[in-house]
Amino acid sequence: MIFFNLKSQKQNSFNLIDNIFNYFPLIIIIILCISYLFINKSFTAFEHNTLSFNAGLEFYNNRENIDFITSSILESPKITIIQFVNFFFNDWYFGTYYFKVFLNLNLFLSIWFLYYSIIRYNFEYDSKLLNNKINLTIILFFLLFFLGIFRKFHGYGNQLSPLGWGGIQYFKDFSAMLLSFVAGAYAICFSLNKKKIINFTTIILFTFSTFIHPAVSVCNLILLFILYEKKFNFNYFKNFSIFIFFSILLPIIFLKIYVPADTGISGKEFFDIYVKERHPHHYLVSDKILKITYQNGSINLHSYLVWIFLLSFLSFFSFIFAKKFFSINLLILIIFIIIPLFQFIFVEKLNLKLFTELGITRFTSYISLIFFFQIILNFLNFMETRKKIFNDNKNFSDKKELSITKYIFLTIIISFFISKLTLDHPLNDKNFLKYQPITSWVKNNIKNDKEFFIEHEDLTFVSFIRVYGKQKIFFNEEHFPFSPKYIKKYIMRLEHQKKIRYFLENGNYSSMIDNLNESIGYIILETDKFNLKLDSEEVIYKDEFYMIMKV
Repeated sequence: MIFFNLKSQKQNSFNLIDNIFNYFPLIIIIILCISYLFINKSFTAFEHNTLSFNAGLEFYNNRENIDFITSSILESPKITIIQFVNFFFNDWYFGTYYFKVFLNLNLFLSIWFLYYSIIRYNFEYDSKLLNNKINLTIILFFLLFFLGIFRKFHGYGNQLSPLGWGGIQYFKDFSAMLLSFVAGAYAICFSLNKKKIINFTTIILFTFSTFIHPAVSVCNLILLFILYEKKFNFNYFKNFSIFIFFSILLPIIFLKIYVPADTGISGKEFFDIYVKERHPHHYLVSDKILKITYQNGSINLHSYLVWIFLLSFLSFFSFIFAKKFFSINLLILIIFIIIPLFQFIFVEKLNLKLFTELGITRFTSYISLIFFFQIILNFLNFMETRKKIFNDNKNFSDKKELSITKYIFLTIIISFFISKLTLDHPLNDKNFLKYQPITSWVKNNIKNDKEFFIEHEDLTFVSFIRVYGKQKIFFNEEHFPFSPKYIKKYIMRLEHQKKIRYFLENGNYSSMIDNLNESIGYIILETDKFNLKLDSEEVIYKDEFYMIMKV
């Protein structure tokens, strides 16, 4: 009797694990939905990454009176994400908000499916089926990753990363980079589950990923190359070449024709402006690869050399204890070594524009995600060599269906309801109270073509004045033009802004006015920030935060 009770309890526990695994994607969705509806209530789609293209959304159908940054957005690869949003939504803000919710639901969902697909693909190759004990282990490892176990080594933002790119799993804004990654992750899932690189779903998703963000699509391609590798032979390289042609090269060629580059700027000029002046934190590797400590002498766990040590250790571990994955671990280590070398040689030394635009160091935003995949694969292989923990693949009917498409459609529906329930338009959002009065005033009272000079770098405020105040902005440093032909104009205006700021900071009002660009008609300053002696007629608007001077 006791024996049968124990057997029954064991069977019940197996059934519980089986049910948890089968509905684990749904559990992920529920946890994220609870976060949106009850925990993280103060969120918006009017945020940093979305601000890089929302002016293009606002003025997409009315381009008569736009500033040079808006023009640069509409004449850049950003046009693809603008057209994507406009295709589905008439209200672009609701559209960007909806896609933010959708991506936040799908980020970890896509990582889960990718994670499990990788494990199953690798072990089924040796005719091993994953049983409930293995599935429970897989779930526990994923929960640790979900809770941020690697934040000590790879966090969010360029400061918490080995080569200037924070972990992709921490991205929250609706951005081309995140959308392209999620599409690529699902594409790789379908490729691994079908055991075919060339399949319709994977090619469609990869092509979409390339149109949205070509550089991220190349990163997705490298990830596919690593994960799909079993044995390099002629058929493998032939299929991979065909795949690259249709899903990477053709879309990039189309984008190059659709958004022509500016031949008037040299590779050296582009490097000086785009890398040295504007994005050194992302693209300069010479100041990162050998630094392992902070200024106070403590070890920087996010540094490149620490990651080289981690990847080398894992390669050594697999060589001794998990030989099955030694080649994958070594390949990842080699790629991680090659990436900064390529960046240093082709970008910093040779200043090749193509490599500068590609920004291959972006791939390091995947490194903690890849390391997580490596750990679970090596751990399971290590356990397999010590004790038989897998089922032999004698009955393929036991293989679990992942139902990826079903869950994607479920998140499409859920995202709509969450958006309807939680959306708060920026002009009504309490988070933006300080911007709303001045934005409303300039929209209703300023009707000419003169540009606004905004002294301080608050990207959200600048976007309010441009997008909702319907005004042209002379310059703001954070809004870098995404079309190469506007880059020289950006630099000229940057120098002009520095000159005007110098006069403001020194209280030299008359020199500032004398040196203003003739296109500027208004200056916005933070109230009481500068000690300027102004006539009452010169200040046409003032509140507790901002004041507007008419030139």
